[in-house]
Amino acid sequence: MRADGPLAADAQLVLAAGLAEALLSIHTTGLVHRDLKPSNVLWTPSGPKVIDFGIASVTDTVALTSTGHFVGTPGWHSPEQISGQEVTAAADIFAWGALLCFAASGKAPFGTGSPEVVLARVAVAEPVVDRELIAPALRDLVTTAMVRDSASRPTAVDLYEALVGLVPSGVAFPVTRVLEANLADTPPSTPVRATWTDQSSADQPAREGVPPAAPPATGPTGPTGPSGARRLVAVLAVLLIAAVGGIIGLVLTQDDDTESPAESAESAEFTASEPWRITIDDQIEGNDDTGCTVTVLDADGAVVQLFEGVYSRKAYQVANTGVFHWTVNNDGCLVSADDSPAKTPLPFVQMAYSGDTSVFDTSGRISVDPIDFGDATDCELTLRAIDGRSLDFVTAHKGDGPVMLNAGSPGEVYLAEAGCAFRVSVQS
Repeated sequence: MRADGPLAADAQLVLAAGLAEALLSIHTTGLVHRDLKPSNVLWTPSGPKVIDFGIASVTDTVALTSTGHFVGTPGWHSPEQISGQEVTAAADIFAWGALLCFAASGKAPFGTGSPEVVLARVAVAEPVVDRELIAPALRDLVTTAMVRDSASRPTAVDLYEALVGLVPSGVAFPVTRVLEANLADTPPSTPVRATWTDQSSADQPAREGVPPAAPPATGPTGPTGPSGARRLVAVLAVLLIAAVGGIIGLVLTQDDDTESPAESAESAEFTASEPWRITIDDQIEGNDDTGCTVTVLDADGAVVQLFEGVYSRKAYQVANTGVFHWTVNNDGCLVSADDSPAKTPLPFVQMAYSGDTSVFDTSGRISVDPIDFGDATDCELTLRAIDGRSLDFVTAHKGDGPVMLNAGSPGEVYLAEAGCAFRVSVQS
């Protein structure tokens, strides 16, 4: 922000969508960040990343404000935090709105000055921001996010569905990983832990990210609710790493009689009668993370799909039907499958290197607007039918604006993983 000034409308959309996904992940685990501010958001080629959980709390803990004392950063907190009322996930939504105001204008919505003065403004005044500087698609969301009544603000789910698409069904969505006190024995956050097999001698052709069965392009490289303060009694520190929102958290826990998800020597059999979606979550610890390699096998043991070099958490479409199981190169790679994934409505935003988009309906032609190329100058975009057929392909160039892709006829389609963030809409 200091170097380049306020964000353009397209970059605001990328920031808003990335933060919405991060908050959805945080809130679904039962945590509230409580200190979302510009210095806790990193802008990277793969999208915004949220860091620093220094004063995070479980949603049912008491306020951190008392008479004469305030914990946090004045100017980026909700009125209820300032007044010492109960703090819920709605406080993070307020901060989300304040961050977007700052990103659009370069100015804090409650100004600057001594902590006492700024706190007083938050407590009794309205934010000051030029709405015309905020991306049109974000203006109403930002306005409702910053209303004084916390119950009237949208939720992280509301933000995500407005900016990205429907929250995937049948998959443990949260990408926040809560690390137990014993870091060597961390329970998975997604349902299935597959077989650990050595893929180094496999004679399958190397592919990067996109299933080899999907013709013909190669993709780019690149829980349930809270159980209360009894389960999470103190947050020590968190480093949140979000690649489309992938987040890692460090907390201190007490013993809990809640059972962790079942583990098995091999993945359970999975039956799909129609195209399905596979989610791969890289939770490999240490410096030896070379990414996840997941081999999907049919009932006869034949290789159906091979996903290599998968980092963070990504989802891909699989066209094949039948009975499947899978193996992985490391037991830190967690895999889940969804045989009835929800479609996403247009328009929506997809982050760079975040896997295939969800399936959506098209009447024929769509507009794809690359809004963040990172360090690249072009981006390859492939439109595929739900059965895996390649329907159209185009290389978008930085500065050229939206491109058009043609499905040929109405149907269910998706865009393969791309190295740029983009916005998909109906051709106008």
